[in-house]
Amino acid sequence: TGAQVASLRVSWLVSSFPKLTRLCCHYLKLDEELAEESEDSSQQSDGSEASSCDKAAAPELNLQSLKELCLVAVVRGSGSTWNSPSCRCDLTALSQVAPNLQCLRIRTPNFAL
Repeated sequence: TGAQVASLRVSWLVSSFPKLTRLCCHYLKLDEELAEESEDSSQQSDGSEASSCDKAAAPELNLQSLKELCLVAVVRGSGSTWNSPSCRCDLTALSQVAPNLQCLRIRTPNFAL
């Protein structure tokens, strides 16, 4: 695309490429519904951490066929700062978005390769 930073919205990926098996991007942007659901599922009513399996992402926001993913971070909302709660490598959110993921490569923005 020529862009220095490739940020992809999950809902766009699901609607445009429903059978996507491999993806490499800088940032995977969660849609507001999924971001809220992921935040809600990480805290139980007693304040303890919930398992990522306790609550799955809505099927329409799910990349079921995705097997390989390479990314820097998962982004929630706008204006997110790297390594903040809104822009980080969120494995819980990834498990909800791509439940059949087999290979995950995480790149760090701290290295200029």
